[in-house]
Amino acid sequence: MVTEAIIEGYLQPTPVNPPADTGDIAVDLRTWFHSRIRQLADPSAAALIRAMTIAAADNDDSDRLYALLAEPHRQYLLTRLAAAVQQGQLRGDADPEAAVDAIISAILLYTLHRGDPTIHQRAENLINILLGGMTADETVRPSRPSP
Repeated sequence: MVTEAIIEGYLQPTPVNPPADTGDIAVDLRTWFHSRIRQLADPSAAALIRAMTIAAADNDDSDRLYALLAEPHRQYLLTRLAAAVQQGQLRGDADPEAAVDAIISAILLYTLHRGDPTIHQRAENLINILLGGMTADETVRPSRPSP
């Protein structure tokens, strides 16, 4: 029933907002990622994501659900990472698909583990790991965790 409601447009997921392009990929990814986590912390949004996850796992329409729910986020992130490559902030041989998979997967995981007080720090750590492996040079430095 959840699947049909989503596919037919009766249930709407949280709005899809692209990451900004300020010219600083680290700031843009962090801002976008933390914004998504805050948005999904809303109990009704989190409940909908959990219901959609269960529906996608048990349904033949999982590809359609993925296209509606995750693909728009993936495309926005891939576009932003491609711009960072063009700007020389990220290596041309970096794998943006893998980075986006990690970010989207982490958002889903954090949504399923509701109420975890370490979510924002773990998101920060993930961005640091991704940027550390993708940066073109020292222009994008991972932030240091706060003491």
